[in-house]
Amino acid sequence: MEVKKSTEDISKEFAGLVFEALKYFFKYKNKNFMPELVIIYRDGVSDSKKIEMLNVEVETIQKCFKALNAAYNPDFIFCTVNQTSGVRYFSMESEGSSNYRGGMRGGEQHMRLSNPPAGTYVYQYITNPDNYEFYLIPQYVSQGCAKPVKFHVLFNKSGIPYEWFIAITNAMCYNYFNWQGAIKVPGPCKYAKKMAEQIKRFTGLIPDEMLNETMHFL
Repeated sequence: MEVKKSTEDISKEFAGLVFEALKYFFKYKNKNFMPELVIIYRDGVSDSKKIEMLNVEVETIQKCFKALNAAYNPDFIFCTVNQTSGVRYFSMESEGSSNYRGGMRGGEQHMRLSNPPAGTYVYQYITNPDNYEFYLIPQYVSQGCAKPVKFHVLFNKSGIPYEWFIAITNAMCYNYFNWQGAIKVPGPCKYAKKMAEQIKRFTGLIPDEMLNETMHFL
């Protein structure tokens, strides 16, 4: 972990964090192998910064692979996460469905809009067909209006099918240890936010290196 020295959204030190994470992975696998697939979910950056992110962060991360080992060339996916999207979508429930809460009006079937089931995703019609992007609601929202999260794959050097990556992303939303179900974003995004908030609130300093191998921030 590092403390940013500037307020810029794009970080030139990001690749260094990836480098350290891969070193820890190699250590815990008894120095036998490196991951064949690296997926990075990048939160906290506006759409206007995506081109700069692609030219700076993605490029330096690919260089860090070679810095670990000249022959190391993993499949690599870099995906941005946008939690502030204004898009909303709903499911139409009719009488007899498990989520139906309506009734009959004047002898006619009453239809009702409700929040989509957990895991609902959309990658057509409301997305840019030129981009690899989709909207996902990983958790069921019982009160208020569900807000989908927008995922945009800026860089993809893998053979993973579209639907498989969406399934992986949805599964990662169940990997936050402080909650028994799904959260709104993939677990690593929440861990990063939790750690950053803890440091900002209490110390302002990078935790001791001995804590790097623990989840002390939970």
